[in-house]
Amino acid sequence: MTLREPIAWLVTAAAVSAAALAFWGARGGTASAGSRASFDVTVVASDAQSLDCSSSADFGGIRCAFGADGVPRKVDLPLRPYVTFYREVVLLSGLFEEQHVAAWLREAMRTADPERVSLRCSGEVLGRAPTVGVRWRPGSAFDPLADVLAGSVRECRFEK
Repeated sequence: MTLREPIAWLVTAAAVSAAALAFWGARGGTASAGSRASFDVTVVASDAQSLDCSSSADFGGIRCAFGADGVPRKVDLPLRPYVTFYREVVLLSGLFEEQHVAAWLREAMRTADPERVSLRCSGEVLGRAPTVGVRWRPGSAFDPLADVLAGSVRECRFEK
C-alpha cells in the first residue's frame, strides 16, 4: 500500500460526501427559514390559473389562497404548489409574477402555447407547512400532503 492510495480514497470519499450534501440541500433537506435557496420547477402557462393550495400555515402574510377549511381568502402573492426537477412538491410565492416568467406567460397565453418549461429560480425559504392540501386543477379536491417546503421567488431563468 502506498501513500497515494489512502489519499485517493479520502479525496473520493470527500467528493462523494460533498455531492450528497449538495444534492440534499438542493432538495430542501437542510434549508431553514430565511436562507437563500434555488427552486427548480417545471410549469405550463395554464398553471398560472390552475395551481392552488389550502393550509393554515402563514409565513409573515404569505400563505395559500385557501384556508385549511378550503375557504378562499384574499392573498396578494399566494403560495402555489409546484413540482421540482426531483419530483417533490414545493409551495412557492411570486413565481408567475417574476419579471422573466411574467413576460413568458403573457406570450404563452397570447399564442396558446402548451409547452412545458423548466425554471431555475432563486429566492428565500419561508419554512415548512406541516399540513397542506394541493390541487392541480380548479374545482378539484385538495390532496393532503405533510411537511412541504415553502419559499418565495426573487429571480428565475429558463433552463434549456
